[in-house]
Amino acid sequence: MTANQPPRRRTMPVSREAHLIILLAEASLADCQWDVARARDSSALHGVWDAVEPEVRRHILLFATWAVRDASWDATAGMAERFAAELAAYATRWAAEHPDANAAEFSAGQHRAFILASSLAFDQDDLDVSWEAALTLIARGSALSGSEQ
Repeated sequence: MTANQPPRRRTMPVSREAHLIILLAEASLADCQWDVARARDSSALHGVWDAVEPEVRRHILLFATWAVRDASWDATAGMAERFAAELAAYATRWAAEHPDANAAEFSAGQHRAFILASSLAFDQDDLDVSWEAALTLIARGSALSGSEQ
């Protein structure tokens, strides 16, 4: 919220808004042949990422992280991919400690991934990095689930 805008009234739960944006990001990635850099640069969703509340961005990062908790990360090219790999590593450890947990529990917990996702989501100066990290996680999660074609 900026000084020129009235406070936003919540019309849906944060988690639902996050899931909807993830679905839109998957569609955008599919349109870009799952090329994260192309989707980052061409997607109108970047403006949505900038405009949504930090809590929604955090939920997007955590839901997308949960989907890749079993993925292996070989090399990380840039800062956004390093953040994505670090989030995934935290999720892997947390899932091992909480084997019956689900995405909702993971996104609500206080743990290292939550702290890193919060830092990324609330940092107004690096929204490009957090957006690319989210796209990286979403693309990897889609590949693991078979959504990527």
